[in-house]
Amino acid sequence: MINGKTYTMTNREYYLTLPYQEKLKVLRSTARADVHTFFIIARYYLDSSIEDGGLPSQTITREFKRGLNQKHFINKGKKTDD
Repeated sequence: MINGKTYTMTNREYYLTLPYQEKLKVLRSTARADVHTFFIIARYYLDSSIEDGGLPSQTITREFKRGLNQKHFINKGKKTDD
């Protein structure tokens, strides 16, 4: 409670307070599932300093590529009836 009122953490605050490994997992999974969501979360990390929970741009780029590669291999294994 802050000043007698309950406090609700924003999405931005939630993602910034995650441990480093969890941040990487979130980025990879959103790159595979929903690219729009990936960019929203990545923006949280890029707009914040590393001390405040942000991530370097190289890390975000690396996780985006990893997520897309995994998505490609998963989809490549599925056969379609064309």
